[in-house]
Amino acid sequence: MIVVVFTLSGTAVGIASGMLFGRTEEEYWRVSFDTSVPLAFFGAIIGGMLGLTLRAVQRKIPRAKVLLDVISSTVLAAAIGGTTGWLVGDIKSANHYEHRRLTPRLMAAGAGSGLLVGLILGIIHSGWQKPGTGR
Repeated sequence: MIVVVFTLSGTAVGIASGMLFGRTEEEYWRVSFDTSVPLAFFGAIIGGMLGLTLRAVQRKIPRAKVLLDVISSTVLAAAIGGTTGWLVGDIKSANHYEHRRLTPRLMAAGAGSGLLVGLILGIIHSGWQKPGTGR
């Protein structure tokens, strides 16, 4: 599960990078596939590699499972929040200049909110697990 979470989160970060830095002055409302697809792909690869590494750590140190579960929920919620912030910024922007000003702030606010929510939910979920079992 941790590999999937980090792969999806990496993909979201790649897409967000394309949305922030891949737009042209003339067409602020869209990003070309030539820009966004490679960023999403590399984000997925990097996120998946990080997930595989953390899964190996989790298997070597079973007591780390709870901590890694909290980290996974936090990262995933932050990625969802950042994506939501981008969508809200896109909807509220009337022109390119407003988009450049508003969207990064809303993405940061969404990611920060998601980070906090994911951390809280991860901690609550970890309290429900039986000690030593990871379930």
